[in-house]
Amino acid sequence: MQNVSLSDAKAKLGGIVRLVEAGEEVVITRRGQPIARVIPEIAATAADDLPSLAAFRAKQPPQVEGAGELVRHMRDQDRY
Repeated sequence: MQNVSLSDAKAKLGGIVRLVEAGEEVVITRRGQPIARVIPEIAATAADDLPSLAAFRAKQPPQVEGAGELVRHMRDQDRY
């Protein structure tokens, strides 16, 4: 991790970007206090890696009572 002053960051943005692309973390400071952290972008997880919502719903048990009945039942048991 490198600390860079704000004025240096303005002057050397290209160099900071190259450091970050190489995996380095850069902290930008103002008067010695950290104000920003520049980190490499993490690749988003591919949608194929996520479980299917349809598959999740298929695993859920069917609701046997109507929504109104369910709410009344929950109210009667002081759970709502």
